[in-house]
Amino acid sequence: MKRLFCLLILSCLLFLLAVPIAAQENNRDLVIFTIDRVSLNQIQAAETPNLDLLMEEGALGLMNTRTAGGLTSPNAYLTIGAGQRAVAGGAGNYSFNIDLDWQGRSVKELYRAKTANQPEEAEVVNIRLAELIQQNQRSDYQAQPGFLGDQLQEADKKIAVIGNSDYLDKSTEYNLGREAALLGMDSQGKIALGDIGQQTVLNTDQYPFIFLTDHSYLLSKFKEYRSQAELIIVESGDTARADTLYGSYSPEEFNSFKLQSLERVDNLLGKLLAELDLEQERIMVLTPTPAAEARREGQNLVPVILAGSEIESGLLTTSTIRRTGLISNLDITPVILDLLGLSQQSVQDSIHISSSASPLVELQDLEEQIKKTFSWRPILIKSFILSQIVVLILAVLLVIFKPQSLLFLFNFVEHLLLILLIIPFFFLFSSFFLGINLYLAIAVFLVLSLIIAYLLKRLEFDNLDPLLITASLISCLLIIDLWTGARLIRSSVLGYSPIIGARFYGLGNEFMGMLIGAVLIGSTGLIDRFPALQKYSKYILGSSFFLVAFTIGHPRLGANFGGLITSVLAFVFTYLLIIDYSFNLKSVIKALVIISLGIVGVILADLLLPTTETTHIGQTVLLMKNEGFKEVFNILSRKLSMNLKLLRWTIWTQVVVAFIVILAFLFKYPLGIVKNLIQDYPYLCYGFSGVIWGSVVAMLVNDSGIVATATLLLFPVLSFVYLVMQRIDLAN
Repeated sequence: MKRLFCLLILSCLLFLLAVPIAAQENNRDLVIFTIDRVSLNQIQAAETPNLDLLMEEGALGLMNTRTAGGLTSPNAYLTIGAGQRAVAGGAGNYSFNIDLDWQGRSVKELYRAKTANQPEEAEVVNIRLAELIQQNQRSDYQAQPGFLGDQLQEADKKIAVIGNSDYLDKSTEYNLGREAALLGMDSQGKIALGDIGQQTVLNTDQYPFIFLTDHSYLLSKFKEYRSQAELIIVESGDTARADTLYGSYSPEEFNSFKLQSLERVDNLLGKLLAELDLEQERIMVLTPTPAAEARREGQNLVPVILAGSEIESGLLTTSTIRRTGLISNLDITPVILDLLGLSQQSVQDSIHISSSASPLVELQDLEEQIKKTFSWRPILIKSFILSQIVVLILAVLLVIFKPQSLLFLFNFVEHLLLILLIIPFFFLFSSFFLGINLYLAIAVFLVLSLIIAYLLKRLEFDNLDPLLITASLISCLLIIDLWTGARLIRSSVLGYSPIIGARFYGLGNEFMGMLIGAVLIGSTGLIDRFPALQKYSKYILGSSFFLVAFTIGHPRLGANFGGLITSVLAFVFTYLLIIDYSFNLKSVIKALVIISLGIVGVILADLLLPTTETTHIGQTVLLMKNEGFKEVFNILSRKLSMNLKLLRWTIWTQVVVAFIVILAFLFKYPLGIVKNLIQDYPYLCYGFSGVIWGSVVAMLVNDSGIVATATLLLFPVLSFVYLVMQRIDLAN
């Protein structure tokens, strides 16, 4: 226990080896120019000299667009303005100029009646603010509409919003497109300066959506607000209107409309750039929502451009993403505040620009790699899981019937089990195969896995050898990758997708579970394979477990707090079994107290890191400090909701059920096999006990607990079945 306590203290000290990075503060006026519902490919296909200039001279990035609801423009704009995933629904578009009427009633009176707020000192208001607030209070993320506006208001800085994306649909019904107001309004639904009314558009018969943005009028309003507002948001409008035509016209006609709208928007951008001095000011070109065509294919990353004073050419990233060329829509508000020389208590993420010889080319390559990995992921994972279930069923049938005329099938199934243990290697290196066809890649994976499995069987001197080699190799590769930047993990089909946006750095739950399971089997099995190591087992296993838990939990490495808890509890339980620890009530409480102190130490160490480098657990503690313990219940509720949803819908549930069923079966039948394995491999059985305990913990403490449990059981269960099959094969 003293050694364990010392290891925990050492871990906490090592967590403190973070070097603070000071954020630069500045204070320049900023223009946000929104080009909604376009893709990087569409921009490249159109004649857009002004966008091309900004992309050449400024910094580029791809932005994740996840919201608290569907991927709609109101949800996306409100998410950016709130700095938290938000939902707007239909209420998001009900923003109007204060001096106009809506459906025969004064907007000023409607606003006062529906919100109980006074509309003084506002030129634009949202009359359905109460609905926005209520929707987000019911949401898992508890976003605060108007956060950005409040921050600027407190700093005595003004926001102006100009333009809209109103359009007429095929039935000539008028549709409001007032999402830009959600980006700039305050918590009372007010914007000090702005014009988002019908005067900002022109009627036309050239396009099916009837309206076009009036460049002359927008430009005049822009000039008017230049001296009054520190932040001006310009809604270009036309690309969003054109995107509403998707599916209503032939692909050729739609593409023509879309490219024309992009070129027209670029022309407006050029006129604004002529008014700006980018030596003193900055401009951000923002696409809050993906194009309909891209959204249909699940490609939800959108381009962002930042240019102007002190902005160098390169690729954008933030400390919340930690991947060059990628940012999140949650980063936009902190970046705006940083660019305007402001700070906030809850989030202080600053923008980072990585130099690049060809930023646009590199960004296009990154987007293509992410898209392809995203499209490969469901096919490869479903095939892998179904293969596990089929092989396990085949193994059970052979164990039950033991057909004397088909004894060769035992050897065949043993090879299949080894192939399933080898396949994760190729998943880890999947980014190297993206240049070929998916099904050709699958064929390559299978052929190479078969060759490796055959060699492992031919060269084995002990039944444990193939299992120890595969478990040790995947463990070492994952740890080395995490210590060298996680380049393999983040681009793997078993990694985390920037399109989904659940995680952007560190160790995801898929590989986290696999790492813990492989380490428990590989390290304990090693002691059984080489009995001479038993007298050093405490040191070998203790140091191995410490290294892996440290790697999983460190904010600059795995940064997976749920994985840290899972690994610590699984490893400590296994270690205590090995040292023959007495599990009475007093000793269990003592062990839990030490473990709890170690975990608290990790949390404190995380909080002592620079704010821009704190992980999810550090940010959670800061939220608790600012918002109270209600945040704990919100987070627990969100985790529970996610796990219940995954239990019902994910295919990982099926493989966990298969694992449980086959374990229950093999522990009962055939008689004596499990007892012999326990006698022959006592340390391996300790590791397997740790796996069972760890799988329960993984289910309880992770957002996608069922996924972590499935991958944690992968190596142990397949290894156990392999050993059982070998025993029966030898007996036959």
